[in-house]
Amino acid sequence: MDRHANDQHRSSYTIRTVGGRILCLGISIYSAVLFGYLTALFATVLIDREAKEPKSENANQKSVQEIHGEVIQLRLLVEELVAGLQAPRTDRPDR
Repeated sequence: MDRHANDQHRSSYTIRTVGGRILCLGISIYSAVLFGYLTALFATVLIDREAKEPKSENANQKSVQEIHGEVIQLRLLVEELVAGLQAPRTDRPDR
């Protein structure tokens, strides 16, 4: 394999000075912080818009009520199962 084959995909420009490397690092950090800020700002706008809609509050309350009803049904079912396991069985003959 040719030694320079991997160099074809690299840029011929490199940062050689300490000042240039520090500047590049600063620009990289700034861009990451700016991206995070813009992402948070966008998420905040979407969340605020959804929170102000009256439909979303009613939908959330309805969803919570549905889940509450399902939890009650599951609790009753578990209590029935536990009661069935604790009750003495009369259908088995004694040995």
